[in-house]
Amino acid sequence: RNAMLDVAKRFAVSMNADVYYCWYNPITWDTIWEVFKYFGTMIIVEGIVVFVILTYVFKSLLIPLRAVGTIFLTVAFTFGFCDLVYEHNILGWTGIDAFKGVDGVEWTNTLVLFSMIVGIGLDYDIFLLTRIKEYYDEAREEDEKHGFTDDEVEPKRTLVAIHKGLCDTGHIITAAGLIMAVAFSGLFFSTIEAINKMGFYLVFSVLVPALMSLI
Repeated sequence: RNAMLDVAKRFAVSMNADVYYCWYNPITWDTIWEVFKYFGTMIIVEGIVVFVILTYVFKSLLIPLRAVGTIFLTVAFTFGFCDLVYEHNILGWTGIDAFKGVDGVEWTNTLVLFSMIVGIGLDYDIFLLTRIKEYYDEAREEDEKHGFTDDEVEPKRTLVAIHKGLCDTGHIITAAGLIMAVAFSGLFFSTIEAINKMGFYLVFSVLVPALMSLI
C-alpha cells in the first residue's frame, strides 16, 4: 500500500496532476494496515493474560507455560492448515464448495477467530488440568496422613494424577469436541465464502485439542 502511494505521489508531482487511488477501497486498506500493525501486540498481551490467570489459579509456573504452549500450538495448526486449504487448495479434490481454494482467507477471519480459538483451547485445557490437580491434591493429603515425604512419592504421585485425570476426562473432552465440531460444521452449508472459512477454522480448532486428548 505504501509503495503504491509513493509511486502515485511521485507521478502526481512529475505530471502536475491529481492522482486518485481507486483500485481498492482505501479505507479498507488503511483499516487492515492499522489493525494488523497491532495484531502481534494483541497476541503477546493475550498470552501474558492467560499465563497470569493460570499462574494465580494453579499456583504454578510450569502448568501455565505448558497450557500457553499447547494453546498457541493449536492456533498455529489451525491457521496453517486453513492456509493450505484456502490458499493452496489441498482439499479441492473433494469437490465440496466449502473446501475450495479461493486465493486466501479473509483478514477479518484471522482477526476475529484468533481469540475464539484461544478460548476454545483454554477451555479444554483448564478442564483437564483442574481434574489432574484435584487428584494430585487428594494423593498428597493421603501421603501426608501416612507420613510419606514429597521426596519419596512425588514422581509417582504426579504420574498417577496425570493418568487418572486423562482417563477420567479424555473421553469427555473428545466427545464435547466432536459435538461442537458437528455444530460448527453447519457453517459449511452457507453460500458465503467467509462463513465457510469461519466454520473450517472453528471445526479444526475444536478437533485438534479433542483428538490430542486421546494421544
